[in-house]
Amino acid sequence: MMADRLTKSSRWSTPGYTGNIPNQFSHGYLHVAPVKPGTHWEADKFKRMLDHVKGTLNTDAKRFYVIGYSMGGQGAWLVAGADGVEIAGTIPIGAWGCDEVKRGNTPETCLTARTPAWVQHCPYDDVSKISEQISLYQNHLDCGGYGRLTMSPGKGHHDWPGSADNRHLGLRMEWLLAQTYGTPANYFVQVDGGIVLQFESGERGHIGDSSRHGFFEPGSVIRVTAPATRDGKPFVKWASVTGKFADPAARTATYTTAASDAQLMPIYGSGPVKLTVVGGNAKPAAPQPGDTVTVTAEAASGASSFLFWTTGQGIDIAHPHQRSVTFIMPSRDVTFTAKSNVAE
Repeated sequence: MMADRLTKSSRWSTPGYTGNIPNQFSHGYLHVAPVKPGTHWEADKFKRMLDHVKGTLNTDAKRFYVIGYSMGGQGAWLVAGADGVEIAGTIPIGAWGCDEVKRGNTPETCLTARTPAWVQHCPYDDVSKISEQISLYQNHLDCGGYGRLTMSPGKGHHDWPGSADNRHLGLRMEWLLAQTYGTPANYFVQVDGGIVLQFESGERGHIGDSSRHGFFEPGSVIRVTAPATRDGKPFVKWASVTGKFADPAARTATYTTAASDAQLMPIYGSGPVKLTVVGGNAKPAAPQPGDTVTVTAEAASGASSFLFWTTGQGIDIAHPHQRSVTFIMPSRDVTFTAKSNVAE
């Protein structure tokens, strides 16, 4: 799947490509696709293959990445949690058999925390249990690991609308290739309707191809800007759940990143705006633009229980499986909907 999509991409649409990284293709990257019989991966055999690649080809040992679908997703987790294997980043997709991957708070079970992970899973997958995936991913976070979780569209293990997934492949590959093993993670920073003008200070910062996002270590300083007006309303200030603006009232401002993903929200006018929460509650219940808001799902009732949050108004949710999520109220109406574990 990944091999086909990578090799058929033209240079300017290659997944992971961004024109904002000079000489990105001066060395290129290699795609290795191991094929195996059976239904289980063994980390020691993968390590031997990895050692062979390192010893045979000219590679950067700190920039090995693993992507896997279904059984391959299980393998991606196993490799990320294997002793002696150094993986800079991983994308497990619809991972099957996640109960085979060790979890807990011991040094051995927390080995996945070394590797940033962007998990994808269809919430109504009838083959790969999302309960096993969420448990493993949350363990990764609890051990101090960095990651993102995307609920993929569809209604089953193989029922994926391809176009919806393809639109975001390049972004995920940009994120993946921005990671380097043994260094602080490069967190995902987005600008709502504005752009990142410049990476001013820090290590290994990457501005995305559209300049509307980038990937930065904690403590990096970037310069952002937003339009003077939106929908006829004037710019008022910048807001973000994490990180710090040097001057929030300046339309072109510097921002210092934190150890978390961030959505930088330019605020326009003074409202009114409406927040609707289906299946939960918000604090504050009637936020103003720029307020920090936390939505919390209601307790389970009957046969259904909370599974994940959705919103269609451009609010980024890095961990939609968590009962409580926090965001900045934008200068527009927003609806959050708590989905249950009962297929609709």
